Amino acid sequence: MRAQLLLAGLPNVHTSRVEGSSGTWYRVRTGPFITYQELRKAESKMAKMNIQPMQIKQ
Repeated sequence: MRAQLLLAGLPNVHTSRVEGSSGTWYRVRTGPFITYQELRKAESKMAKMNIQPMQIKQ
């Protein structure tokens, strides 16, 4: 997933590993986005890749 996002040109892609009761999960994040237009453009790219993004406010 990280490689796909990097190849798509999304900014600041990084991963973190989380251990849970159901096993190991990897969280892949991108951003932050300065403008609303940048956010919408990134969401559009991810939708074309069949990725459903989840927004996290900072």
